[in-house]
Amino acid sequence: MAECSLKLCPTRILGTLVRGQPDIGQQAPLDARRKCLTLMATICSDPVLAKYLPQVVVGNEHVLPHRLCAAVASDPALDLLWWRKTSWITAETMVAYLETLCKNLAHVLPNRLCALLLDACQAHLHRAVLETARVRNLKLVVIPAQTTPWLQPLDLFVFRSCREKMEELLVSTRCQSAGGNLSQMAWLRVVNDAKQQVLIDRAHTSDFEKAGVLCQQRLMSSRVAKGLAWKEMASVPRTWPTIHQVAMLFPRKRKADFGAWLGYSESSSEQPIPSLD
Repeated sequence: MAECSLKLCPTRILGTLVRGQPDIGQQAPLDARRKCLTLMATICSDPVLAKYLPQVVVGNEHVLPHRLCAAVASDPALDLLWWRKTSWITAETMVAYLETLCKNLAHVLPNRLCALLLDACQAHLHRAVLETARVRNLKLVVIPAQTTPWLQPLDLFVFRSCREKMEELLVSTRCQSAGGNLSQMAWLRVVNDAKQQVLIDRAHTSDFEKAGVLCQQRLMSSRVAKGLAWKEMASVPRTWPTIHQVAMLFPRKRKADFGAWLGYSESSSEQPIPSLD
């Protein structure tokens, strides 16, 4: 699971240019370029579960005014569009996302262990997020700090494809509209179609394999190994790491109950300690 920003008006989408003219691409007002939504996306190595995973778009009142929210509410295809005071992901939004995820997977969670791979941003590490996952029988696996570009399948292989698909659909939709204009509702449908085609309809098993998440890293991409400066695959120690070793995996000076994250107990008695510098 990971998040990425989606611009309300992507620029640099090139079309047919007159020879000799500067390569300026698509232009947009500064206000439009600053408006973004946040996509909360989850993919799975099991393609059967893909249709149950929530792909949520989060926006604030500047991007999603109340009149637009009312129109969205009447469109069942846009049901996973959340209005929040901020488009940034907070612990509250993250808890709501986990609740939605677990509700969609209610028929699966009691019978199998589901692990959610996510980075170590502050909203993900909130105690309420960990407690929600524990109650719902969902295992959270934190990617070590500063390794997300190499170990998160979504960042490695998916988000770029999603943005490219959005731009492709955006150009196609504008070509079919009068004057090339695009309403906000039409733009949200473009986002929804890109989500469907890239996140849900595609199989992502190979993305997890190339990121080293599956198959004991035997199928890890050479690009990933090079980025991590690994000459050979790392082996997993047979013993449990210490609390201070776990702290080294989190962002610097971040306070958290590392014992609880490691799984020493359901509610660790250890006092929160800062991660090491």
